[in-house]
Amino acid sequence: QLSNPFGLAVDCVDTLYIADHLNNRVRKVASARMAGLPESGTVVSWANVRSRLRMGVLRESTRDGAEIHQSLASPRAHQQWRLIATGQDEGEILYRIENLRSGKVLEVVGGGTADGAAVAQRAFEGSDANHQQWRLIPVGSVTDTPRVYE
Repeated sequence: QLSNPFGLAVDCVDTLYIADHLNNRVRKVASARMAGLPESGTVVSWANVRSRLRMGVLRESTRDGAEIHQSLASPRAHQQWRLIATGQDEGEILYRIENLRSGKVLEVVGGGTADGAAVAQRAFEGSDANHQQWRLIPVGSVTDTPRVYE
């Protein structure tokens, strides 16, 4: 129960935050837009459906432009990615995908739009950098466990 709510804030994906002054905490009310999607800040690993190999940064590099490749699964941070909600487009949540080891995000190199465009990591360039933003597209039913995305 709220006790002396003091302030409100809404983030880029319509999540509501309420400052609860007397309880010394912030209440988070998730946006309906996030239903069925991973919360911002969720850490994941990506495995290819066919090869079952994990997506990671080549040679665990921390440099801009380092290639992304697939390799055997390891418990190391170069194969771990944080999903960070960055905004919305036509009602869909957009994420940047940040590597835990380097702190850099996935991008389509040069902002390419053609099939076969390379993907690498680079420092986040801001909310207008569309080549560094991704949407998760659910595959299958909402009741599937675990949830599968393209």
